[in-house]
Amino acid sequence: MEKYIAFLFLIIINAFSYRIKFVLEKNGYSTSWIWTHFQDIPNMYELAKKTDDSSLRIQRYLLAIGVPIGMLCAAVLFFFVSMIY
Repeated sequence: MEKYIAFLFLIIINAFSYRIKFVLEKNGYSTSWIWTHFQDIPNMYELAKKTDDSSLRIQRYLLAIGVPIGMLCAAVLFFFVSMIY
């Protein structure tokens, strides 16, 4: 069961990272669908700082912060799952 939770967690993180790409492209930033995933996070943070709408700014900050935190949590989760099996 833990394996499936960890796999689902990675799918969700991947969806967030591609959501960041859609938002950045919509706002004029250059992105690559294969490369520069880690470059998109600072760009998203920069876009969030420039946003005037507070609810949209919070959403963008959560996307910018959520992906690195999610990757860290996924690494810890996979470590503990691999220790169990």
